[in-house]
Amino acid sequence: MQNPEHFGLFHQSHGLPPAKNATTEIASREEISTMTKSRSSAITKEKLDQFPIPVGACIVVYDVASRKALFYRKNKSGYKIFHARNKRAQPISIRPGDYALTMDFDGNLTAGDWKGAFVRLPS
Repeated sequence: MQNPEHFGLFHQSHGLPPAKNATTEIASREEISTMTKSRSSAITKEKLDQFPIPVGACIVVYDVASRKALFYRKNKSGYKIFHARNKRAQPISIRPGDYALTMDFDGNLTAGDWKGAFVRLPS
């Protein structure tokens, strides 16, 4: 059995609310929904603009913390989300021209794959 203090440190280091009793209690659906919504709002236009992505391109952002994939399309005025996939057990198939980004636990975006989260389809 793992040390219960480890769970409290994990929550603090990832910006999550402290667990009441990390060894026995499970977060309610409402708490999970709130955490997921706040994570997806962490992807801002400024964060996406740091990557050289042309207008009309598709961007797939994999959120490591929530294990969600968010699909964006870049237009002249910004970015529009057009699809979201919930927790993934299988790799996410992306087209050859799609841009793959990964959001880590701290909300930072990096270009590329995270431990095999993406699989490029053949062209």
